[in-house]
Amino acid sequence: MRWQRLVAALISGGVAAMPTLAQEATQKSEMVARTYSLAGTLAPGIAALGTRNGGFALIGVVVGPSLGHFYAHNKRRAVWGTLGRTGVMVVGGIFALGYCGQDAIVGDCGDGGEETQAVIIGTSAILTALAVLDIMAAPRSARRYNASHTPVAIDWRPPGGVSTPVAGKACVALCEH
Repeated sequence: MRWQRLVAALISGGVAAMPTLAQEATQKSEMVARTYSLAGTLAPGIAALGTRNGGFALIGVVVGPSLGHFYAHNKRRAVWGTLGRTGVMVVGGIFALGYCGQDAIVGDCGDGGEETQAVIIGTSAILTALAVLDIMAAPRSARRYNASHTPVAIDWRPPGGVSTPVAGKACVALCEH
């Protein structure tokens, strides 16, 4: 989009002005970040109830809590959160298969049923805790983005004693003589 504005400014001879840093800077909403994380987690679970497909719910629990971090441009937190929840699922699945073998997949596990249920409950509890932590941390990602992308306003006063103060903006050290 920037290149289109630049071309328009060049074609118009500078009449179509380029937007300033303050105009281009956008603030990320903490509420929107939390809503993306929460909705991204719950919506696939609700869809899974309607379709009886547990894959939707797993996608929601693994990827959903990271959506607010992606929105706030905190990709590191989003990727590490997704990888952590994926790792918990893989380790839990390995333990369940170890206790019960391939019967754990279909849910018919003779002697190792109690251990497999304990592993599944433990894995679910850890996944839920990690998802809740990521959902609760999404607003912090938005705050950090806003703090690092705050537009800076500079009030310039021409030399020679002529003062053109702009209401509500402080003059930078360059204005001092």
